[in-house]
Amino acid sequence: MEKTMTQDQRLSFLVEAFKADSDGYQALTTPEDTAGRQRVLRSLMNIRMPGVMPEDVLRVQDDYLRTRIPNTVEKHINLFT
Repeated sequence: MEKTMTQDQRLSFLVEAFKADSDGYQALTTPEDTAGRQRVLRSLMNIRMPGVMPEDVLRVQDDYLRTRIPNTVEKHINLFT
């Protein structure tokens, strides 16, 4: 399912998943613009305490973040993996 999602759909999915996972942030209003949702997602990722996250969320997160990495950086990362 995740592979058929657009990057915008992945972003929305992740924002909602991280909001649901973060105590006190479930009622947070999600911005409609992409830059605002990216800021919210980054903030929620930064404040999240370590713990188990559902596998589907991890897959979508991986796909989302891999797409955000510029091609040149990804090529350099692949040299070390």
